[in-house]
Amino acid sequence: MAATSLWRRLVRLLGGFVGSLLAASGARAVALPDNVGEAMAHVYSGGGVTASGPALLVRKNLGDRFSITGSY
Repeated sequence: MAATSLWRRLVRLLGGFVGSLLAASGARAVALPDNVGEAMAHVYSGGGVTASGPALLVRKNLGDRFSITGSY
């Protein structure tokens, strides 16, 4: 029974790896997104719970071929 479980895990791992390679190889960008910086404040109140906090987004182009994005 343990060998079957190990075999299934290995098949899932290899399947995920092959799937991610296929997905990454098909990704093509037409144009880089604009440089942007955004800041928001979120507030939720309901069901006896109140939650609030910031949301930040920064997107920066590096040259004409790469773009990085960070969010919090």
